[in-house]
Amino acid sequence: MKVQALMKWWAEGAIDDNAFVQGIQYLIKEGILQIQN
Repeated sequence: MKVQALMKWWAEGAIDDNAFVQGIQYLIKEGILQIQN
């Protein structure tokens, strides 16, 4: 899953807020998306 695709689906209403958050959490857990402190 790419970050851009996840954001697009959410913006288009294809997924709800909960699915978007779960997707972001998955990307962080898998090390695909990193958050700097």
